[in-house]
Amino acid sequence: MHARGSVTIDLNRRCSSYRALAGVDDLTLGVGAARFSVYGDGGRLWRSPVLRGRGKAVPVQVGISGQKTIRLVVEAEKPLGGLALADWARSVISCG
Repeated sequence: MHARGSVTIDLNRRCSSYRALAGVDDLTLGVGAARFSVYGDGGRLWRSPVLRGRGKAVPVQVGISGQKTIRLVVEAEKPLGGLALADWARSVISCG
């Protein structure tokens, strides 16, 4: 997704965790920066440091027990943050 974007996922059953690798896509050619967050029904559950183009992705592991929805949010960071393409790679929602 583009920096300054979000997606809401409705969980249709009991789920325990969300895992992914969050980072700025290599297609940005080193330009742009973004901060990633995972929100649940009651507010923010996880937030990354500022991630920049050509930087390494960071692991995301968030407990989501009791949540009805989760929202993945990417915020652009200045300067040129709006040019960032954000990846939530290897996303897995574990449900039982």
